Amino acid sequence: MAVAPDELITTFNLARALLELDPGKQLDEADRLLLRVIEAQPYMELAAKAQDLRAVQPDGLRQDGVSYCLLALQLFEGLDQQHFMAVLSEEVAVGQGGLQINEPDISRTLAR
Repeated sequence: MAVAPDELITTFNLARALLELDPGKQLDEADRLLLRVIEAQPYMELAAKAQDLRAVQPDGLRQDGVSYCLLALQLFEGLDQQHFMAVLSEEVAVGQGGLQINEPDISRTLAR
């Protein structure tokens, strides 16, 4: 579906309508639209609402989590062995202390 690229509210509302009408058939299109909203203005209130909507999907998967995992795999694919091992070692060190997955204010950034 074509939506004016600068109309983020319209894009968000179209995604929400697609999910309400037929989430099974329209999930991919709705997710693509929600990602467009998030990527355009990641720190705005509308982006937070888009992330929340992506997190509540009928198949039980959190689409935001799936997207983060896919992005990580794409980043790993482009690393040479030395950089891959450095990132992996850092992940292990951070993970040993436990991750606060239910505290959204806490975030981690790995050196690249």
